[in-house]
Amino acid sequence: SLHLRWLNIRFLIMTENIDEAQALLNASLDDFNYHAQLAAEQIYLYGYAERDDLLDAAIRKYMERNPNDMDYRRYVAHNLVEIAQQCYVYDTASDMMLITEEASYNRCVKLLTTANSIFPDEYIQNELNYVLQFGELVYDTDHNGLKLFYRIVGFILIGVAAYNLPAALDGEYVTRTLTVAGIGILMQGLASLVKKISYRPYWKVYRDTYRGFKE
Repeated sequence: SLHLRWLNIRFLIMTENIDEAQALLNASLDDFNYHAQLAAEQIYLYGYAERDDLLDAAIRKYMERNPNDMDYRRYVAHNLVEIAQQCYVYDTASDMMLITEEASYNRCVKLLTTANSIFPDEYIQNELNYVLQFGELVYDTDHNGLKLFYRIVGFILIGVAAYNLPAALDGEYVTRTLTVAGIGILMQGLASLVKKISYRPYWKVYRDTYRGFKE
């Protein structure tokens, strides 16, 4: 039956017998007249093998020929959700599935965005919204001391330069005043830079938690 054939193909894919799975899938597509479930299994195979270039082309080609095949859309979208699960790692300490790499985050978002554009049901939208949370920025307080140091030193130097400004306008200590003011402004800039880089996406936070150390 079609279902047993599909199960056999999926088993071969998940046991990483990709060539054998592809051969059986090709034969099954002919035997079952390109049934939507089998056509969608080609997408699963490409995704499992991380051939996203072939995956995108196959989806586009099929949908151009069969724009109203909603069964195909549903099968493909849910297959993409399953493939997106490969982007997660299991963290035993927190008992959570986490995304801990930028490449994994980007791939997961791409797969789920494609799934949502093909067949936007509530389940797929929830999966997409969940993974997008890993890209939200969170403030890391570890650099607060360094930021505060730059701020204080910057304010002091700018204050000294302002104190010497009348003398500088009279032609005294001009170079010194400008140098102190410049360093003070630089310190303020460094403080702003530290603040900016202190915002990190959640996937980086979870990466550090998963590995047990920070870069």
